[in-house]
Amino acid sequence: MATITPRKVHGHTYYYLVASKRIDGKPRLVWQKYLGRAEDVVAQLEGKPPAPQKVTVGE
Repeated sequence: MATITPRKVHGHTYYYLVASKRIDGKPRLVWQKYLGRAEDVVAQLEGKPPAPQKVTVGE
């Protein structure tokens, strides 16, 4: 089952989609996907993706 988990890093809150599973009877994180800040998540849900910060062109 996946859940959205907030994590604080240097006073900023970032969100991750986290899947956990019981391994040897203990819950363990088995997969995670970075979602971003709350503003980024809302913008994606509203159909406005954030502007790219870096673009690589070429082969």
